[in-house]
Amino acid sequence: MRVEPRASQVRQLVFGVLRSLGEATASLFEVEETVMIHDGQCLGRTYRTPRLTAVWLLDAGLIRFYDRRGKVLRTVNLFEELAPLRMAA
Repeated sequence: MRVEPRASQVRQLVFGVLRSLGEATASLFEVEETVMIHDGQCLGRTYRTPRLTAVWLLDAGLIRFYDRRGKVLRTVNLFEELAPLRMAA
């Protein structure tokens, strides 16, 4: 059985990666979070700062981080990253 990560867990992970990619902490207070919906189904979320964008693809369990030009900077597999958190709980 696959357990979907909570939005709050993903948000914390996204903020941590954005900081590691050089985003200023102050910019994280201005993150624009958008839910992506198509035909009534939630596909994921986007997180935007002035310099970077993160896209959470729900079905794939991935978050991709992009610079302003659309270059992929990092990809995070949520099932690998968040699995230790579930085991500890």
